[in-house]
Amino acid sequence: MKKKEKKKKNETQDIMPEKEISKDSDKTEGESDDLVKMVMFSLDQEIYGITIDQVVEIDRTMEITVVPDVPDFILGLIDLRGEIVPVVDPEKKFLLKRETPIDKRHIIICRARNGLFGMVVDEVFRILSFPRKEIDEAPALIKNKIHEDYLKGVGVLNDRVFVILDTEKILKPEELEKIKSTQ
Repeated sequence: MKKKEKKKKNETQDIMPEKEISKDSDKTEGESDDLVKMVMFSLDQEIYGITIDQVVEIDRTMEITVVPDVPDFILGLIDLRGEIVPVVDPEKKFLLKRETPIDKRHIIICRARNGLFGMVVDEVFRILSFPRKEIDEAPALIKNKIHEDYLKGVGVLNDRVFVILDTEKILKPEELEKIKSTQ
């Protein structure tokens, strides 16, 4: 089992090698307006980012309580220090097909318009400062894969395109209210 985990870690390092990530290591005062900080994570060996202002915290996966009568992309609810938080499976929400089976290892707690929700991901890499001017509109190919309402844009890191998600739009207000009413 340890060999398997070690292999996964090496695959992660291939996706985001340590030495090429720290774009903000020599950051000077006033540069923050030109940079956006993002939490970088993976889903099925694809790289995604969420701007840090939309992230409350990152946790290892915890016990999720399944609840009835919720959309299939809702895995259930977690207790986050007394606050009940719905947990979303982004692959189901975005209708993505997983190529490589893996246990989800992290839950990113995100802000939505009406509260908080968790999003299960394979692995969280780190927080990255990325130049704003290098964030582009998502091309049609990506918009066909993930609905453009959920996207803030795309960037390129280590010759790989990564998708920047807009967590405020992942759960519609009526979806969040329906989930809250099932508690």
